[in-house]
Amino acid sequence: MTTLHQLLHEMNVDTIKTLLRMLPGNLPTGRKDLLVEAVCERMAGEHLKNLWDQLDTFQQLAVAEVLYHPQGVFEGSKFVAKYGQYPAFTEVIDKTARYPVKRNTLLRLFLYTNDLGTRLPDDFHAPLLTFVARPAGNVLKTVATLPEMCNDMALALRQTEPEALTDLALILRMIDQGQVSVSEKTSIAGTATIRLLTEKLCGGDYYCLDEAAKAALATAYGECAEIGPIKAFSWPLLLQGAGLAQIQGKKLGLSKTGFKALAAPAPATLRTIWQKWVKTTLLDEFSRIDAIKGQKSAGRVMTALAQRRVVIHDALLECPVGEWVSVDEWSRFMQADKYQFSVAHDTWKLYLCELRYGSIGQSGGSRWNMLELRYLLCLLFEYCAPLGMVDLAYTLPHNARDDFSQRWGADELDFLSRYDGLMYFRVTALGRYCLGAVEEYQAPAKSQHERLMRLNVDGSLLVSLVEGEAGADAVLLLENWAVRESASAWRLDRQKSMLAVERGFDGQQLIDFLQAHDDQPLPQQVEHFVRTNQSQGQALRYVAASLLMECADAHIARKIATHPDSKALCLLAGERYLVVRSEHEARFRDVVHTLGWGIAQHF
Repeated sequence: MTTLHQLLHEMNVDTIKTLLRMLPGNLPTGRKDLLVEAVCERMAGEHLKNLWDQLDTFQQLAVAEVLYHPQGVFEGSKFVAKYGQYPAFTEVIDKTARYPVKRNTLLRLFLYTNDLGTRLPDDFHAPLLTFVARPAGNVLKTVATLPEMCNDMALALRQTEPEALTDLALILRMIDQGQVSVSEKTSIAGTATIRLLTEKLCGGDYYCLDEAAKAALATAYGECAEIGPIKAFSWPLLLQGAGLAQIQGKKLGLSKTGFKALAAPAPATLRTIWQKWVKTTLLDEFSRIDAIKGQKSAGRVMTALAQRRVVIHDALLECPVGEWVSVDEWSRFMQADKYQFSVAHDTWKLYLCELRYGSIGQSGGSRWNMLELRYLLCLLFEYCAPLGMVDLAYTLPHNARDDFSQRWGADELDFLSRYDGLMYFRVTALGRYCLGAVEEYQAPAKSQHERLMRLNVDGSLLVSLVEGEAGADAVLLLENWAVRESASAWRLDRQKSMLAVERGFDGQQLIDFLQAHDDQPLPQQVEHFVRTNQSQGQALRYVAASLLMECADAHIARKIATHPDSKALCLLAGERYLVVRSEHEARFRDVVHTLGWGIAQHF
């Protein structure tokens, strides 16, 4: 127990006298113990309440926060995050002086700093509890209506839940078909794969800028940095982190768990992916903030990944489902509560452009925004959103945040991270399920407009919206099978229908949807069209990647194709060609060598 008497005895005489000058009565003289007794007397009983009444609002809040803190300490960063400013421990006597002289405020009579931190004397607790109320809790504020613009840029909305449920099946099948190439060293998808995923994933990537948009950016900002992939980048990593896919040569292949996931309910698989990602060491998401250098410097620079993700996971549980939250407000809420974390052990090794002048260690109070906030933006945008856990409201990242613009080396940067444009998010029902807050996933109820939606389906394969509003799920379903002809009309399309069947969509789902929203019986031409495409879309089946071998003549081809040791490893194709499955290549070579032939690159 540390009393006021003990704390004062740790101070020198001059410091005690400064405290006495703030108290009523004459300044006593004498030994140190007499000065200590004088302070204790003038702060006892009713004197303590009178002094409390003279504190300003923020000083009173500081005392209250310490009084009701579990460890009884003052946490300055949390206080600023909660109340927006630091309580005044000192004040300026003369603001006009060239070098303003400061003096202590009355708050110094309540809060004392020593090796244990800034605390109240223990003997203050009982009397203060009689008149100091518990401070209000830290409340996360939500947004009822999103603005149309942010930073003079249009705000784009992305509902990710229906996209994730579709994307999961799509990318699993792409991996099964050997379409996803990754680096054996980094596990990151190659440029061609990123481009393919951007084309195939629902809605494309989050920033699919056409030439007109790129030209507008160039006009506004001159030469600007490419934003790059987000959703297409993370999916191959998420599946590897969950053990659903594994590197086989230069491509990803499905593991046994991955094959099971093809037939498993998508929400349960997405939940597993997130829970495995929290623990994985496959990638430090902060490495995607590539403007910040020095992350791989010698020594322990970056903190453990799981520790960061667990904190963020728990903070997401504080977000109400279906309500928009500003990213900045969520960041403030985390700093003001128990959800603080660190990205780096040694911020002095992280820098912009050049270590000596651009070190992040010089950032002071802006360090959280440059490091921890950027990590939050990345994790939400690139990993939570593709899994359907959070909906997004975002702008272009260019000049979206200026909290780094005054830093040395920032002159040439259009943005600190490609995620800077993320302004708001909301946790979805699927997100709540993935976070483990509920044990069963329930799809969100349709809005009244969606329930009242009425379609007209005619024999020309045209689907028209005649009443109500088509929600995101309805639009996504229709655009898997049909080409949009206007804001409220879609025409069923053979090529898109074939792609839908290849991706694993069931034509019966489309038929049921159209029948449910059209008062008239479904035209025979439409039902025939869907069922025919469903059948023809499954006419061929991918079995495995294979090699085509050309033999020098038809005799050699027949000899190998019919030999007991090799006929199970190849198939005759035409007179001189053999088809060999990729996984049988090594065995096939051995058998052919045994038979007395070699495999040359050219004849």
